Amino acid sequence: MVQKNIYGKYFSLFCVGVCVMGCSISSGYSIQGTVDPSFNKQVFLLSDEREVGDTLAKAVVVNGKFNLNGSIEGVQKALLQLEDGDSSLPFFLENSSYQATLQMEHPEENVIRGGGASQKAANAWTSIDRHLSQQIDAIREEYVEAARHPENGHFERLNLYLDSLQKNAEQQRELLLNQYADSYFALSHLASIASRLPLEELKLRFEKVGPSLQNGHLGKVVMQQIRRMEALSVGSVAPDFTLLSPDGSSFTLHGVKAKVKLLDFWASWCAPCRALVPQLRQLYDEYHNCGFEVVGISVDENESAWKKAIKEEKMKWLQGSDLKGFKPDNELNQLYNISHGIPYFVLLDGQNRIRAIGTDFKLIRTALIEVMNE
Repeated sequence: MVQKNIYGKYFSLFCVGVCVMGCSISSGYSIQGTVDPSFNKQVFLLSDEREVGDTLAKAVVVNGKFNLNGSIEGVQKALLQLEDGDSSLPFFLENSSYQATLQMEHPEENVIRGGGASQKAANAWTSIDRHLSQQIDAIREEYVEAARHPENGHFERLNLYLDSLQKNAEQQRELLLNQYADSYFALSHLASIASRLPLEELKLRFEKVGPSLQNGHLGKVVMQQIRRMEALSVGSVAPDFTLLSPDGSSFTLHGVKAKVKLLDFWASWCAPCRALVPQLRQLYDEYHNCGFEVVGISVDENESAWKKAIKEEKMKWLQGSDLKGFKPDNELNQLYNISHGIPYFVLLDGQNRIRAIGTDFKLIRTALIEVMNE
């Protein structure tokens, strides 16, 4: 399966710092920071809630120290950024006290301590990841050597050991998320993985978040994802859309009449998509005369590459595209929640009801045969 990175990096995985300190209720936030004494410019406190963050505060660094003060409502993702520098530090900002250390030469060593529940959770999460990395590094050379002789039982034992480390780390993360379930940290993490979770699991995790967070901006983002996924649940009528065919004419999904329709989201640059074409062609040849139709939906941007791939792969079925690419703001991608990558399939019956959906072609094929035999 091919998946382009269209959603960016998880914020929670980059909140650094391993020390957790208590804090008292405060009327505002206070950030005391240190940086290399040679740095005599400004440090900015930026909101990290949107693609373009607002400047919340700024201070001049004097003798390697700076202090930022202010007040906000609730909790939000924020960023400490050095002027004209690459060093930055993401964290969860709320009305609390923080101590920050910024490194000019080694920004990966930036640390922030203090803060409220969300920052404590973020620091604990980072500690889990850091400990896991240290454990993996400890056997790196041994693993590389063992990999030269994969038939050796030692290589298999090392793989089992690595699997156990990953599993243990994942269990610790789940415990942490449960401990801080009603926190902005947990909601932020949930928003970052919402499109990849099964619908019922997403709902269960969201229910653990309190009403105030659910009704905030990030909560509404997760709720929108839930609604999109509900609209694509088995039994729901598939959302209609209009696409251009290779000859320049247009068609709508609901306008395509068939007993069973298979939507195949693909692209000319997607090797796994093209590798499946022979199996699609076999299905098409076997069931087309019985009322089966395939609708190929390309997420290409390059029209020439799209048309060339259709010809090369001898795709005999209906093809369409909006030529807007595989992007997060593509309306069709959002409509069908194509976040798991492509190839991606949606099986519909004659009333355009969804009968199966996902990336597993074998499951789609099994569902197709069942529907055709009804």
